[in-house]
Amino acid sequence: MADFESLGLKGGVWTHLKEARSHVVCLQPFLPHLTSFRLLAYGWRDSIWHLDLRARRRSEACPCGRHGSTAVHSSYRRTIADVPIAGAQVLIHLQVRRFFCRHVACPQRIVAERFSALVPVRGRHRVGARTALRHIGLAIGGRAGARLAHTLGLSGRYRTILRLVHGASYPLLAAPRVVGLDAWAWRRGRRFGTMICDLEGHQGLDLLPERSAASVAQWLQAHPSVEIVCRERKAGMSWQQFLKIHWNVLAATDFFTVEVVTWHGLVTYYVLVVMELSTRRVHIAGITPHPTDAFMTQCTRQLTDDVDGFLLDKRYLIHDRDEKFVHGFDWMLRASGVEPVILPPRSPKLNAYCERFVRSIKEEALHQIIVIGEASLRYVLQSYLTYYHHERNHQGLSNQLIAPEPGMKGQSGQVRRRDRLRGLLSCYYRDAA
Repeated sequence: MADFESLGLKGGVWTHLKEARSHVVCLQPFLPHLTSFRLLAYGWRDSIWHLDLRARRRSEACPCGRHGSTAVHSSYRRTIADVPIAGAQVLIHLQVRRFFCRHVACPQRIVAERFSALVPVRGRHRVGARTALRHIGLAIGGRAGARLAHTLGLSGRYRTILRLVHGASYPLLAAPRVVGLDAWAWRRGRRFGTMICDLEGHQGLDLLPERSAASVAQWLQAHPSVEIVCRERKAGMSWQQFLKIHWNVLAATDFFTVEVVTWHGLVTYYVLVVMELSTRRVHIAGITPHPTDAFMTQCTRQLTDDVDGFLLDKRYLIHDRDEKFVHGFDWMLRASGVEPVILPPRSPKLNAYCERFVRSIKEEALHQIIVIGEASLRYVLQSYLTYYHHERNHQGLSNQLIAPEPGMKGQSGQVRRRDRLRGLLSCYYRDAA
């Protein structure tokens, strides 16, 4: 063919063929953008096509624009990645010549060849390959784009793809009228910025380096066409807001364990307590050494009973992710109109009221007694609940009693002492007048 010299490959070595009867490879249908270059050699090595090229022109225009130069000073080679051929990578080894500039007034004495239609200055990828890598980066990102490009036969690391995406020029957008603001992370959990989008054009507008009102105000001043600004909508209310709104219909439940002495040695008993948060009333839902599914089902039926269930007027029940709260437990709660609120892992502070009751009953009673038998455990728990509801002041209730007895409201009568658990729990009050 006229545009390319006839070249062949023998034994893996680049060979210049001058005879037409040798094996001739026609490259113009595959690489039409290289018709202005002379193919010096080619080769196949490591699953990559290597092409050795040199420009056909004999001179280079001087940057001063006055004349061209034909005096060659020296030459060097540039390696450029091209688009693949049949899935195989293509590397162009381009011979670049340097020319003397003989013009006296030209400040640049040596001029190197430039190929703006093929590759930008200091670029390592051809224009077509750069476009392909940029589109891949815009579609799936840097690291995933690098893996896909390698599979397709394109040479490029993920940093190259990101640099091409960041350096791309995009068409000018119409002046935005309605914009939306949202937060985004430069570094997850540590550094945040502000994302600005055109809500009418469904396009991103800008990424601000910080999440502050000052940076947003500065951006809005630079874009006077903005009429409406929409902030991000939160996914849900905070935990404090949830408690405040549903305070009167909230209950919380938790397990705690007690070591009980039996004829068979120490046995761990599980106690299920339920608390009404607004009044701090506590109910023992069940006591067992084996918290099986049948035990949890029976406790749920008693709590949601239509006549005297402890959760009769409640809408939400807070509990943690303990494995003893089986799926059937939540299902029966929902069937009775009570929605279970499952806490995140390792968040005991979200169930602080119930946790505080467990700490109180252990420190004030259970840790002071050696419990022998299940009957003794039930007696201790019932005695403490009576003391807790009728005789113990609660700081969260302004130091008031939960359910004071009528005869304990005296102000000037004789001081009396009532003890429980053989003096372990004591209550002092005045007789009614």
